[in-house]
Amino acid sequence: MVTVLYGRAGCGKTRELFSRAKALDKSGVSVCLVVPEQLSITRECAFSAAGLKNANVFSFSRLANTVFRECGGTA
Repeated sequence: MVTVLYGRAGCGKTRELFSRAKALDKSGVSVCLVVPEQLSITRECAFSAAGLKNANVFSFSRLANTVFRECGGTA
């Protein structure tokens, strides 16, 4: 399932994201967060600090590389 959170700055998008990710992590569901290149390290650190075990943070290029690696790629 893909969920898009959008809204103005300061309306609680990040807080909602982490609360949903924590709830899914507790139930054992894997969470994938796709972010722009500039935010990938920041979000990885935040997910790690929150103690999320089943969460992955992908930048667009890293997501493409992962899909290529697992599905046969450009070969």
